[in-house]
Amino acid sequence: MGVRTWISGWPVYRQLTGTDPLGRGAAAKSGRSMALTARTETADSMARSVCPYCAVGCGQRVYVKDGQVSQIEGDPDSPISRGRLCPKGAASKNLVTSELRQQKVQYRRPWSERKAYVWWDEQHGEWTGHDVPDFEKTKAPGYRPPAEAKGTAALAGDDAFIMQGDGKAWLYVPTGLIDGPLPAHYEPAESPMRNALYGQQANPTRKAYQRPDNQLNPSPPEPHSEVFPYVFAIGRLTEHHTAGGMSRNVQYLSELQPTMFVEVSPELAAERDLHHLGWAHLVTLRSAIEARVLVTDRITPLRVDGRVLHQVWLPYHWGGQGLTRGDSTNDLFGIVLDPNVLIQESKVGTCDIRPGRRPTGPALRGYIADYQQRAGVRPQRQSPIVTTDSYREG
Repeated sequence: MGVRTWISGWPVYRQLTGTDPLGRGAAAKSGRSMALTARTETADSMARSVCPYCAVGCGQRVYVKDGQVSQIEGDPDSPISRGRLCPKGAASKNLVTSELRQQKVQYRRPWSERKAYVWWDEQHGEWTGHDVPDFEKTKAPGYRPPAEAKGTAALAGDDAFIMQGDGKAWLYVPTGLIDGPLPAHYEPAESPMRNALYGQQANPTRKAYQRPDNQLNPSPPEPHSEVFPYVFAIGRLTEHHTAGGMSRNVQYLSELQPTMFVEVSPELAAERDLHHLGWAHLVTLRSAIEARVLVTDRITPLRVDGRVLHQVWLPYHWGGQGLTRGDSTNDLFGIVLDPNVLIQESKVGTCDIRPGRRPTGPALRGYIADYQQRAGVRPQRQSPIVTTDSYREG
């Protein structure tokens, strides 16, 4: 190779003398990289899909070659993500091609040998089964470590809780839990009932965001908790996925679950004059949403501390886009996080429920303001964190 040829192949020379002065294109390519071909160009076919991770519903282009997924890219035609994917979405090809992909539904009845996923093979001296053991493969369940053993060698063969240093399940947790070291019962951040065990109502170490747009419904020992006398809980439907951004755009899934609804007991329906398949709206200090009424005896009233406590249930799969649309249950929530992993604990709370559709526009703001006034809530109000007996007495 002559000097001229060598210099002309030097990226800096091509950057200074060519048409790529910033070194972002041809000047930065090597001979090897120029010979490469993208997997998207050699694919036999491409299918559009939706990222399976979170509820955003980012569009994907799935490229297939020889019957196998060869590449997954963002779909620039998606109105939600416009070709962008987060790192999890960009790596979702591994969900299909990884050798660790689960091939069976991970459910088994307790103590069922027939449904066991791993077991000790005495003949071969190792753990085997349908799953990959996440502890030492050749350590027998009867193994007991010598007194001088250290590290994983000090774990017995039945010390299966590998996320703990001693392999044991912990009831007493001396370190690592902000609200440890022992389990304690707290009411949710919003509850119509006083904590029956202690004066402290809710978790005192919870992460609370005390601001005017995130007011929590009053709970005992605060006054006016009767303004929101019912408990709402939320959950999933088989036919929809997370917030529904993906499944509400699928025709047959939208046909199977066509509308946002609230499930109530016959007793609550009679108390609040709610009619099966009619409209009702639910109210918190944050907002109000509307839903069709599903009257069912699956939701039963509870008797707690000498009073009847009604519950309602809501799916959280609806929003303003898709083939089927409806109000979002998320609008009811206040934001409160658990102190250890910061998971939202406020997907259960208190509410009021009324027959008919909710107001809209300025009338909705006025409607919520009326509830705030009845609950004695002002913009500067701070929900109490410490609610011990001394608070109650003072």
